[in-house]
Amino acid sequence: MNYLDGRFKIGCNYWASHAGAAMWGDWRPEVVRQDFRMMAEAGLELARVFPLWPEFQPLTMHSTYQQRPKELRNGEQPLADKSGVSAAALSKFRELADIAAENHVSLVVGLLTGWMSGRLFVPDALAGRDIFNDALSLKWQLRFVRRFVREFKGHEAIALWELGNECNCMGEVTSREEAWRWTNAVTSAIRLEDNSTPVASGMHGLYPQADASFDAWGSRGCWSIEDQGELTDVLTAHPYPHSPSKRAARVDPVGSLRSVFQATVEARLYGDIAQRPSLIEEIGTFGPMVCDEAIQADFIRNVALNGLAHDCGGLLWWCAFDQLALENTPYEWNAWERELGLFRADLSKKPVCEELGKLRRRLDALPRKALPKFRRDAVCLLTPGGSNDSLLGDAWSCFVLAKQAGFDIEFQYEGEPLKDAPLYLVPSIKGSEALGRRTTLELERRVEAGASLLVSVDTGFLSPFNQIFGLRCANREERVVPASFKFDGSEFHCKAQYKLRLVAEGAEVLAAEPDGTPILTRFKKSEGEAWFMALPLESHLAGLPRGFDADAEPYHTLYAAVAKRVLAKRLLRRDNPRISVTEHPLDDAHALALLVNNDGKPQNCRLELASGWKTARTSLELPAHDGALIELTKDTKAS
Repeated sequence: MNYLDGRFKIGCNYWASHAGAAMWGDWRPEVVRQDFRMMAEAGLELARVFPLWPEFQPLTMHSTYQQRPKELRNGEQPLADKSGVSAAALSKFRELADIAAENHVSLVVGLLTGWMSGRLFVPDALAGRDIFNDALSLKWQLRFVRRFVREFKGHEAIALWELGNECNCMGEVTSREEAWRWTNAVTSAIRLEDNSTPVASGMHGLYPQADASFDAWGSRGCWSIEDQGELTDVLTAHPYPHSPSKRAARVDPVGSLRSVFQATVEARLYGDIAQRPSLIEEIGTFGPMVCDEAIQADFIRNVALNGLAHDCGGLLWWCAFDQLALENTPYEWNAWERELGLFRADLSKKPVCEELGKLRRRLDALPRKALPKFRRDAVCLLTPGGSNDSLLGDAWSCFVLAKQAGFDIEFQYEGEPLKDAPLYLVPSIKGSEALGRRTTLELERRVEAGASLLVSVDTGFLSPFNQIFGLRCANREERVVPASFKFDGSEFHCKAQYKLRLVAEGAEVLAAEPDGTPILTRFKKSEGEAWFMALPLESHLAGLPRGFDADAEPYHTLYAAVAKRVLAKRLLRRDNPRISVTEHPLDDAHALALLVNNDGKPQNCRLELASGWKTARTSLELPAHDGALIELTKDTKAS
């Protein structure tokens, strides 16, 4: 498989059905063969597999007087070569790779699998050492990687090499530089042996560079999106609904509009900021206490269609088989890890497995193997100042509001040269360093040249402020109760820490609090418009249960007003915010549009085309959590 061919892949993460992470020590090729046959028959074409580190490099330190280290061995046997890699383990992996190839299943290989489902697996000789900084540990990691890649370079089943499974969970680093050094060392070792197969990241939780600092998740924040993009070829998202590390993931049920965009938002955030392809590499639901199997199947259909629409590369379920009957750790410890399979312990298919097979067949039936990249209408400029969780929440809210309003965004992080766009959204700025002076003045220049700009404020400060937005802040104070205001016939409420007592000095006030304090304003500057929202709309919604539901306050109408000029240039518009649209240009006269119903009930919409364009239908009815691809053609008669 050429992973970078643009096709959307469907697959899963794999541990053998009989043993989970203990499969290499309890090697049963007949079981592996049956597993891959079942996976292939289910329509899966990509499997992520894990050569467990201590099984493949079983290093033991033999010590002498007063525990002085003397010699590294494989158990009692001298090392067969300087890599310390087990020839028997390599033989087992070759058998697995051959079985995968026979079944036309390609592999993502997580090379340094030391972290798995809450347990750390390290060779005995390296236990207790600093995995990322200890010289002895790093030396043997790189020897392992080079030996393994050299052994399997060119194997027809290998689609992607990967650093490992969530390697940033294996130990602690104290700086971005330490994380960069380790990543660079491992990727360089891979490419020394194989410079033709792409290398994926595989990390747990990445953040933009200026937010790559310590937070509730400790040193994981030192692993930045930009650094992984610099050093690897494919960024990988692990987006689970109800993830404890992401507030916005926990507030709504599986199948809600917010939840079906989570994977897309995280994959696009990584891909856009790193400027690399991105993959939804791990996704699932945390067992039977989160949702039932029918909801799980509807959910994954919706998630996959959104991933397809937004260039997310593919989707891998976690994982192939339930591990409920396993007595070894981590399954003995962690309830989350026991019932996550596509297949039950008795090997029967779950509805989610059936759904992935249907998706594969639908994708294969498309007239084009790869959907052209989708059109972007705006840049979401994310800024420092909050926690990593709040940054992700703001990105999430901005993305979903734009989708509901009917346009598409591209993510960018403060500090990089601004991407060209007709609309810039800067959500819920926080602190005094959210926007640098150069960025602020460049945004003003873009507005004067014809762009639209919306900045919403949380605890943040802007300078210059008055000249850009036509406003004066007379005073600032902490709020006692949430803000309320009316806009476009609807009433809105929004939690906020501060109230800005704004005075319009050239700006048009479009929404105000009951006491007349401006909330949403527009200031026309030369050819463009500078909009200001004196509330943290995106941060508020990130933690608001059911904030994007059909009967919630229609916050997206605020975005629609700001984006009126870019919406007018879309080829296709619809009148139902539960249905999302992406446009995929083919050439100047042809395009495809993928419409997805992000709701648990069937939805209808009317279609409005740009002047001079036509399609075969003027309305559309979509089943729950489903979608349709339609063709758009320029009307040559009209022109």
